[in-house]
Amino acid sequence: MNIFSDRVIALSNCAKKNLVQYGLREKKIVVIYNGIKPLSHTPKLHRKDKMIFGTVGRLTEQKGFIY
Repeated sequence: MNIFSDRVIALSNCAKKNLVQYGLREKKIVVIYNGIKPLSHTPKLHRKDKMIFGTVGRLTEQKGFIY
C-alpha cells in the first residue's frame, strides 16, 4: 500500500498505530475521526402523538435498522 497511495485514512490513533505496525509509513497516515459534532443547540421537536428520533449512518440491515 505504501507505493500505491499518497495518503491513508485511519479512523483512530489506535488504527494508525496498527497500520504503522504493518509497515505503513507514519507520515502517510492521516487520522479522521468517524463521527459528527453535536449541535450547539437542540431543536424543539415536541409531538405528543409521535416519537421523533434521528440517526446518522447507512440504512442497511447490518446497522440494525429493522423496524
